[in-house]
Amino acid sequence: MAEEQQGAEYTTQALAEYLDGYFSCTWLTLHRVVVLIDLAQAPQNEAGEPVGIHRQDLLRAAVVLLHATVEEFLRYVGTLYLPHSPEEVLNSVSILGSEDPLRPEKFYLGRLVRHRGKTVEQLIEQSVAAHLERMTFSNTSVLSHQFVA
Repeated sequence: MAEEQQGAEYTTQALAEYLDGYFSCTWLTLHRVVVLIDLAQAPQNEAGEPVGIHRQDLLRAAVVLLHATVEEFLRYVGTLYLPHSPEEVLNSVSILGSEDPLRPEKFYLGRLVRHRGKTVEQLIEQSVAAHLERMTFSNTSVLSHQFVA
């Protein structure tokens, strides 16, 4: 129990430290998004189009920046918390080195040979990181499917 509490305290502290840097980067990203939106609202010619600028492309770029920022955050939180999840949740994660990291499969003991020297904890953490690296977070059902038992 004391070990679990220490792990939770470490995880909480690691998340707090990450959030400090994350919010700094997020403010910069939000500033860039505001600039893109301002450009999209630039003066228009007689046809009603921004002068020398494609409004839809600018707004699309703003959305892409925001989406990437959210995905980065979700991946970080996932790599921090998912390795400590119950078995039912980890069963949705493929072992590191699988052909398709997003499709968990049963494997023979021999597949572990390439992971000799790693602790079980390291293998779980690396498998989760590889899984999250390949994921896209396009809707909320992805989150509930991946992170809830």
